Formats: sequence, structure tokens, C-alpha cells
Amino acid sequence: PPSPGPAPPPRRYFDFHDDDHPNAFHTFKKSLQHLYILAFTGEFDQDNYPRAGDVFYLDLFIFIIVVVMLNILIAIVNDSYHLAMSRSHEVFWRTRLALVHETNTVFGARVGLKLRPTILEVRPQLHKQLFALQSSTTDVHRKLDKLHRQLATHCSHTRQALTALTQDLTDLAATLRADR
Repeated sequence: PPSPGPAPPPRRYFDFHDDDHPNAFHTFKKSLQHLYILAFTGEFDQDNYPRAGDVFYLDLFIFIIVVVMLNILIAIVNDSYHLAMSRSHEVFWRTRLALVHETNTVFGARVGLKLRPTILEVRPQLHKQLFALQSSTTDVHRKLDKLHRQLATHCSHTRQALTALTQDLTDLAATLRADR
């Protein structure tokens, strides 16, 4: 009977060369480690790192750098998000006011309502009151006139109080001069 011959060599995985020279993909561990370094450096020559410790330190360095860079990216995105959120309320109300003004400009003549130009320059408290009004257009017009009269009254009272205060200070200064 013929002899079966020598046994075929055992099949080795991750060996892409015909010769038996070990390469970067010789074992599963070396394959993973080589792919990890290739993913972050782009080009990697195993011969530059003859000792296992050198490769370990390179892996550790790459891992730490990736973690630090991701933390910096998260911090930048977080700051941008908080800045956008802090300005969102102001931007919303400015846009809303512009929409109300535009709508009034376009459709105000049809319904007989025209906002005074000064109402767009009023403080935010009056803006809140303006947006709180949800009645008919004539009611809105009446309330705006009332707010305008109140503002004028307050300005008039303030002017009178300042005039009286100025007169009192002038009288006091005259009295002090006379006492000397």
C-alpha cells in the first residue's frame, strides 16, 4: 500500500505571506494592535518599535490623547450650547416683535390698527404687556393709548418733581448763603 506522505502543515490564520516570516498580522493580538495604531497614525512600521514596551507606551499615548481631545471637543460644544440657550429667549422675543410689526404693517390698514412707532422703543415691561393683550384690535388700540398716557403722565410727574427739587435746593443754598 502506498504511504500517505507527510501531514499537511497546520493552517495558520492571519498569515498573508507565503514564507514563514512573522508580520504585523501574524497573530490575532498583533493584528488588533496594528489596526489600532493604523487607525490613529495612518502609517505604522512595526520595525521602529522592537520592544513590546515601546508599542505599549505608544498605545497608551494614543489612548490618552484621544480621550483628552474628546474632552476638549465636548467642552467646546457645551459652551456653544449654553451660549445659544442663554440668547434664545431674547432672540425669540425680538423675532416675535418683528413679526408683529411686519404683520401690522401689512394687514394693519385693513383692520384700522396702526401701532405708533414709539411703541417699538418701549422698555421690555411694555413689550410683555403688549404680547399679553389678546383681545380685539380696538381693545388693543385703547390699551396702547392708555399705556402711552401713563408713560406721558409719569414723565410729567417726574419733570415736576425735578423742578420742585431744583427749586428747594436753590432755596436751601440761598438760605445757607444768607446765614454766613
